[in-house]
Amino acid sequence: MSTWSTSPSAVKSWKEETHSRRRVMAARSRKYFCSMPSATPPPETEKS
Repeated sequence: MSTWSTSPSAVKSWKEETHSRRRVMAARSRKYFCSMPSATPPPETEKS
């Protein structure tokens, strides 16, 4: 039980996966809003 929480590789991979997914979503939303000059990105996309 404590093996997973103390395993650095598991935590590292989980953090990297979450970070990469967040970065991809941010890039997608940025590209989408860039194609629409009149629209401004909602605050929640920039926060997350």
